Amino acid sequence: MARQRKKGERKSVTWERLREIWSAAPAADWLALLQRIAPNQKWTRNGQTITGLCPYHDEKTPSLKLQFGMRLGKCFGCGKTITDIVQLVAKLQGSSYLAALIYLNAELKLENILGDDADKFSEFHEIEEMKKEAAVAFGKLAEEFIRDHPSYLDYMRPAAVYLEKARNVPVSMIPNLPVAIFGKPEHVKKYISEEYHSAYDKYFKEANSFRMWGDVIFWYNDSPGTISNFKLRMRAKETQAIMASVDKVEDLDPNVARTLFSKNFYIVKDPVEKRRMGVFGLHHYSRLISDTSTAAVITEGEFDALSIMVEQLKNGYTTDFPIFAGGGGAATDFSFLRECWIRTLCIVTDVPGEKKGTEIAYSWLCRPDNHRGDPSNPPIQYRIFTWPPEMANNVGDLDEAVQTHGYDFVREQIWVQRENTYLNQLPWVEEQCDQALAKLNARLDSEQELARASGQETVASNLASERAGKLREVLAYWLKAVYDKADKAMFISVYSNKTGVDLSLDDVVYNDVHDVNTMDGATRVAYDAFVDQVSIPFYESRQGVNVYCVYSRLNETYCMLSLSSEMALQTMVTQYVGMDMVDWLKRILRNAVTITPPQAEAEKYASNPTSLRTEEIRRGTVVMRKVMSMLAAACVDKGILTRIGQGIHYKDIAGNNHVYVVNGSRVFRGTYNPESGSKIEWERIRDIRDGRFYFAINNKDKWSETVNDIQDLYYGMQVDLNKTYNDILNIVDGWLFENHEIMRKYIAAWIMSLPIQLATKRVNVTFITGESTSGKTSFAQGLLGGIFSTGHEIPSILEPAKVTTNATEAYIYQAMDGSSELLNIDEAETDDTTEHNMRMKSILKLAYGVPTGGSKIGRGSAAKADVIEYTLQSPILCAAIHLPDDDTFLTRIVVLYTKKDYTRRNIADIINEKFSEQQVHELRKSITTGLIGYIPEIINRRRDLDTILSKVQTTPPVSSRFVSAVSTVLTVYEMCGTKDDPHDPIELYKDVVSANKTRLETVYTADSKSRILDSILFTKCIQASNGNISEKVSPRDLIIEGTMDDINVLNNSHCGVYCIPSKNWLVFYWRQIRTAIFGMGYSQYKNLTEGGMRESISKNKYLVGNIDKQTHKQIVNELNIVDAKTPASYSVVQMAYLRDDFDSNQMQPGQRHVSESCCPPEPPMSCYDNDPEFGGSATCKGSEDTDMDFDI
Repeated sequence: MARQRKKGERKSVTWERLREIWSAAPAADWLALLQRIAPNQKWTRNGQTITGLCPYHDEKTPSLKLQFGMRLGKCFGCGKTITDIVQLVAKLQGSSYLAALIYLNAELKLENILGDDADKFSEFHEIEEMKKEAAVAFGKLAEEFIRDHPSYLDYMRPAAVYLEKARNVPVSMIPNLPVAIFGKPEHVKKYISEEYHSAYDKYFKEANSFRMWGDVIFWYNDSPGTISNFKLRMRAKETQAIMASVDKVEDLDPNVARTLFSKNFYIVKDPVEKRRMGVFGLHHYSRLISDTSTAAVITEGEFDALSIMVEQLKNGYTTDFPIFAGGGGAATDFSFLRECWIRTLCIVTDVPGEKKGTEIAYSWLCRPDNHRGDPSNPPIQYRIFTWPPEMANNVGDLDEAVQTHGYDFVREQIWVQRENTYLNQLPWVEEQCDQALAKLNARLDSEQELARASGQETVASNLASERAGKLREVLAYWLKAVYDKADKAMFISVYSNKTGVDLSLDDVVYNDVHDVNTMDGATRVAYDAFVDQVSIPFYESRQGVNVYCVYSRLNETYCMLSLSSEMALQTMVTQYVGMDMVDWLKRILRNAVTITPPQAEAEKYASNPTSLRTEEIRRGTVVMRKVMSMLAAACVDKGILTRIGQGIHYKDIAGNNHVYVVNGSRVFRGTYNPESGSKIEWERIRDIRDGRFYFAINNKDKWSETVNDIQDLYYGMQVDLNKTYNDILNIVDGWLFENHEIMRKYIAAWIMSLPIQLATKRVNVTFITGESTSGKTSFAQGLLGGIFSTGHEIPSILEPAKVTTNATEAYIYQAMDGSSELLNIDEAETDDTTEHNMRMKSILKLAYGVPTGGSKIGRGSAAKADVIEYTLQSPILCAAIHLPDDDTFLTRIVVLYTKKDYTRRNIADIINEKFSEQQVHELRKSITTGLIGYIPEIINRRRDLDTILSKVQTTPPVSSRFVSAVSTVLTVYEMCGTKDDPHDPIELYKDVVSANKTRLETVYTADSKSRILDSILFTKCIQASNGNISEKVSPRDLIIEGTMDDINVLNNSHCGVYCIPSKNWLVFYWRQIRTAIFGMGYSQYKNLTEGGMRESISKNKYLVGNIDKQTHKQIVNELNIVDAKTPASYSVVQMAYLRDDFDSNQMQPGQRHVSESCCPPEPPMSCYDNDPEFGGSATCKGSEDTDMDFDI
């Protein structure tokens, strides 16, 4: 929010003050405001960025991005840059700038920014617009000069000759460059809108004189869409004489042409504000400014930058690298470039020794503003060019290098090969310091030798004594050019060893750098020391108080802290720095008076050490509170962040080219398709937050025993997938499965796919069943769980799985937190004989939504901050002797049948004979990491395979749910093949369906009865009156009665069941049923999604399919269920389901009723896919998140 304005405070009208309007309200408030102003611009928000249609050109897809954190907007369609948000609002409103300013003042309460200066800001805007038109006008005037050669423009001739002959800048290119020739006002203003003429006269009042007309003029920018300053290069005294002496300009020597202009400059004085200088060329490269971090080259002089710009235009490099000029000013402030996403400035100085390039780079590095930054918008990193000998030969600066060696060679050195031709700030400073020390030592050695040779031993001795002091001066000088705290420590350490001079012992140097005896200096030093160990990634509001998450990089743990609690603050600092807070501050601040009272107050505390300690704690707490406030300033509301739990994450961070692995307290980020050319690059995230994600770390338990460092993840890229697959095959052969030769292949691929299922959120439920003692438990709990023992422990080839034999719903919620590659449910019997089995039936209902997206459930206290959100989505393995009797569940799973094998040896012995303990460990590591680097490829392959499998004819036919359940496994199976051992996923798919033929034929046979329909129809949930008696009745009671009054009662009850007597139809509206009937406590179906309910009756022979658009409208209008947007919202069943007199012999088994108006038959939802009236909400079979079940 904008800073509160103190009473009586007067603020001048400035560009920075105007830009505060960007921060006057949160981005969410700006979104609401923009939607009110221009509701048709398709505004959307993502964090601090708002996207919408650009008002400066016609478009259908939003390409305008407003970065409120950067106070900058850009259209990626037309290239328009937005720096003044008021001007954008005026454009959207079609109003004047003043009207837009007044409107924003009323909407956003801008009194603290504008005060009473709205009119002045409007005048300020007028000058800003005039400057931009003036720059264009200067270019047009140059065009007129070279096109028409009018005599009244002859005063521009010397500048034109200077640019062409001395600087190789064609005057014809001036309209496309940030340079021109300063013209007389009457000549310039004819190209400027009349409304800006008075502003032009006011701004250029002091520059408009005969001495300056015809000078070369440059314009500087402190944002891509504004001009901060105009700078004139003035003519030399000899200019008129030189021009008079030349008969033909083409014969003029370039060296003589250079003397036409002096090195004197004049900066046009802004009548409104003293604006920072900015940089030359920023607006010229505004097209290269994006919303991603980038680098830019910065050089000293304008003509150094112009030489590159000219060649880029000549060669058509319209999207080449950006180069700016600082103008040679030691006080140049570059910090504003951070708001243009520039994170690295590559400094190209003049050739060392030829000019004062080193001094300019030194002055830029010493300026504190150039290192300004915060965690959300970090400081610019500086790199300094090291001139290669072949480039520095016979030249003095970049301009001369381009003219001598050509653009391509220079571009290769300063941009293409920049990783090799630049030094980071510290190495460059060390190189310059070494050279200065070498010169100093050589001079002192020479003077000492000369003194001794002349017998002046005293002089020689004095020189030796002075050496340490002079060395200290050199070191202190160059230390000022090092800003980063860690780099400072490194510099002091290196040169203490080299010279024997320890700058850390010099309080003068230390205080000169840090100024620790002031509160600001002490806070900065403490901040720099603390920020290396601690971060505050986010906050959350609890009962109106902001509580901050404080993360310790050292301990890899965090705590939630209110900054108002002094005791908690002191305890946290003590724990996180590993020593008492006051002692730590004394050490890093050198007992500065900001912590330890000055000597003048010593007597006050001499007799009372306790009071001294209390005062030191008080002062230390003040410093640390300021430090915490600095850290907290960059944190964000936890509510806008996405939680990333334990495990492997890819699908749930959609739109991000990363994968995260969270293991205990450690977080690793992988980047796909990096510039290095490898499939993936890994890095350790030493924080609890990364961008828009925060991590649910756990410093006690790890889900993976094999992934502890980056090297373990890079190991995965070296894994031989075919060998890993075959090793698993050999292990699986220790069991005997029905259709063993088929299922062993599927099982091996399934095991390898488990980490990928978890990462891509396409998971399946697998059921293992068989006779008692057939190996179910040893497979599920032993090989895949690591907890089963039969006298010899079976080595687990998976990371520790979550295993339960007595599951509860609460356990299932927590077990699906991603911290296990597999949820292993043993004893999953689901009959009604025991409480355990009845509970298991309810638990398996939770698994309904798992394969196709899962369900998010919040559990916790009433307080929103305490609610934990669980995503029921994890690969599941259930083990039981009997399969569930729920046909719907059976359509979504793959069943493994184990068989007794009386010849089988102990499995643990078999595995231990084939694999050593180290080999099992490596196999476990290969399964966990081997496929992570291929996730994008797997998803693409799986998508293609989904399409293919949806067209494959199988006997029996299966649903798209079944395809979704197996396609990840089949994709992994294909990837594990080789040229010599190819794997055909389609063939395996057919084999797996054939192996499950008996079960699938049973499942996919049409049925005349449905448990869920019976539960709905027989539930007494409708209040009805019979005379003076009021009672609850069931939908069936009312339908069987059959009177219109009863039907009206039913249709107006909102229970979700409706009757259309004219068509003999029952309509089941699942959204209402879920609330009105299952919400009454019928736990068997309470966890079913609407799609799950609909699917559960999909095989009923009385189901009416293929409801077309016209019939859908009739149903919606007749029953008044207007929020039912598509037929996917409900199911239609023939009333014959309830009537005994229906002639069921008219219908063949498996046949469904079809509405007469819907012939010929079509895919159930194809007619709604692209219909705006129906929202295009249905998904066809084969999609990633299919919500309907179609026969294939």
